[in-house]
Amino acid sequence: MLSRRLLSSIAGVRLYGFFGGGLTSVKVTTIDYIELATTTGNALDKGDLSEARWGLGGVSGNNYGFFGGGRTTTDTPTIDYIDVTTTTGNALDKGDLSEARRALVGVSGNNYGFFGGGATSVNVTTIDYIDVRTTTGNALDKGDLSEARWGLAGVSGDNYGFFGGGIRSVNVTTIDYIDVTTTTGNALDKGDLSEARRSLGGVSGDNYGFFGGGVTSVNVTTIDYIDVTTTTGNALDKGDLSEARQNLGGVSGDNYGFFGGGETPVNVITIDYIDVTTTTGNALDKGDLSEARWGLGGV
Repeated sequence: MLSRRLLSSIAGVRLYGFFGGGLTSVKVTTIDYIELATTTGNALDKGDLSEARWGLGGVSGNNYGFFGGGRTTTDTPTIDYIDVTTTTGNALDKGDLSEARRALVGVSGNNYGFFGGGATSVNVTTIDYIDVRTTTGNALDKGDLSEARWGLAGVSGDNYGFFGGGIRSVNVTTIDYIDVTTTTGNALDKGDLSEARRSLGGVSGDNYGFFGGGVTSVNVTTIDYIDVTTTTGNALDKGDLSEARQNLGGVSGDNYGFFGGGETPVNVITIDYIDVTTTTGNALDKGDLSEARWGLGGV
């Protein structure tokens, strides 16, 4: 998940959000885009990833968005990049993660993007970073999560990125934070989600980050929020998604955050939106993805 405040257009306003990859009945290369300033409208086709995969994470800079990791027929270390200032063009290769893995997540700062957690043959604690200002270069090690887990979600503020939920051997409530202004340092504990769950999505505003959906023993509609300006405090209830689902993706704009896709257990085409400037209110329908899918990433 990207930080909302990152820019990609004239007048310092982010115009577009992008959902990449996922699973229909097969793995896909699809990259859809939506307009971030409006609460109506379906997603449209931008282009394709370099390889069909699901379970990928996303980070963003001013000009580029990066899709890292995921699973093809095996776990992949691939990092693709796209130009987030335009609605056309395929993803191209930037480099590789430090290890191939799936079900990871991303958080973003002004200069660096961070991919945290995931699964290989085992759960991992790895936090990699990349320079989001350039389209070349492999990811390097920043440090570690507080516990090895996959299926977590990420939200970002100006100074901190937060990794919430996931599963080790059981679902967890853990919210870790990292300093997104530096390339060293382990994640530390901020607090807890309102319920232990995995395979949730994240969107961010200036002051708040929101964790939506996921699965406990069943799929849930829960949307929690945290204060992204501070490193302490538990998540609190904001409202609900339009339908209970897991393995959804998230993208963020100045005023709205968008949760796309997922599974109910059938594949979901829905894009919900929330107001990221307030801590109350349910998600409402914006439109649809170009195809129903789950395990997609957002930038």
